[in-house]
Amino acid sequence: MAKLTFNASDIKPLVKHTLESDKRKACWGQKDKIPAGLWLVKDEGIYLMSNGEQVVDSETGRLPVVYAKGYNPHKADVWEKAYAVSSDDFCQFIPVKDFSDFLEWGADTITIKLTATTMQIGASRKPQLAQQTSLNLA
Repeated sequence: MAKLTFNASDIKPLVKHTLESDKRKACWGQKDKIPAGLWLVKDEGIYLMSNGEQVVDSETGRLPVVYAKGYNPHKADVWEKAYAVSSDDFCQFIPVKDFSDFLEWGADTITIKLTATTMQIGASRKPQLAQQTSLNLA
């Protein structure tokens, strides 16, 4: 089983983009009306991207994506690691609600666990720190 980890704060702009997009692109096998969602993509690395119509980022020259931790090909050689997840490139559609519910809950980290036949999405968040107040009683 492969476990992919993403920073939830990095995913927020992708969720916002797909929800605000008037047009969306189809992933392999999708037809007719295409709902808002994110694609889990494996090619040179493994990443999430919005399925909304996109514009190339003027700074990077690439489409906005969020790489899974440890799967960014621009930071390290991840070919073998990505190949261990799947020997084939893929694009898997995930409904936006699977992410927006976790983001509203206050998730810090979103994980996607993959087997050959299943995908499980989960989230975690750090415990809220209690706020301390000091009073000067002098």
